[in-house]
Amino acid sequence: MNSGALLLTGVPGVGKTTVLRRVKDRLAGKQLRGFLTDEIRSSRGERLGFRIETLDGRTARLAGVGLRSTDRVGRYGVDVGALDAVAVPALALEEGAIYLVDEIGKMECLSGAFTDAVARLLDSPCPLIATVAQRGTGFIAQVKRHPRAELWEVTRANRDAMPEHVVSRLATLVTPPAPIALLGVTYKAEVDDVRESPALRVAELAVERGFAVRLCDPHVKSGTPGLPAPLLPLEQALRDVEAVVLLVDHRAFQELDVDLVAALVSGKRVLDARNSLDRPNWRAHGFEVSLLGSGAAPHGAGARTEHARA
Repeated sequence: MNSGALLLTGVPGVGKTTVLRRVKDRLAGKQLRGFLTDEIRSSRGERLGFRIETLDGRTARLAGVGLRSTDRVGRYGVDVGALDAVAVPALALEEGAIYLVDEIGKMECLSGAFTDAVARLLDSPCPLIATVAQRGTGFIAQVKRHPRAELWEVTRANRDAMPEHVVSRLATLVTPPAPIALLGVTYKAEVDDVRESPALRVAELAVERGFAVRLCDPHVKSGTPGLPAPLLPLEQALRDVEAVVLLVDHRAFQELDVDLVAALVSGKRVLDARNSLDRPNWRAHGFEVSLLGSGAAPHGAGARTEHARA
């Protein structure tokens, strides 16, 4: 998403916040602003309210069953003052920032300061990713109609489907048993943890599909258990492969010597699953660059392909 407004909607409890938290993890190292919302639950698991947490670490209770307030949504009293004091400042316009907002819903829209702040974001060139109530009139409906807004519905079927989507897209570029290099296996950039990593699941699926998979990750040690394919140094991983897939945007991969890559690979095909490579530079070296996401939700999205210019 370049300077757009991506709105994630879906039925309550489907996992919109979970998706946005995963987005936050994938954008680690970026200039992030905004806030996320957590449920407050009792020791028995009963939901008692909601807590705001800004991306710079401030927290406040947004709503609660026992909260006395004239502002109410269902059984919850809403603390509009806390929203204004904590969440709204996190939405102040800042050049170069990416904004995450969870959520644009009935509780939040009780605050005129909040709706004004979101409206300014929508009218600005700042990238915005927000969850939004599936139903609602007034400002909620207005947000969905904004010219910059792109609405994606989150479902239980598509929220965890990105690994399958990556491998399916790869299969349109090259055919098994083609050798491929997967760059990155950790769960986010600049860490060494592969637990619950979507990138690792991509590798597993690619092996299952019959690709000759080579893994490369400068943060993962050789011999790490659970890897479905050989973990190799960069040049060995790239030599004579027919496609390169960027799965984790480690700094080392952002700074790849494209001349070196071009000299090593046999097929100049790159699938950028992070949408973070310098595409003009890769195209100038003769690469066909494919990107995930073309305006549809992940499980049904195609990818757009950018070919080298003649």
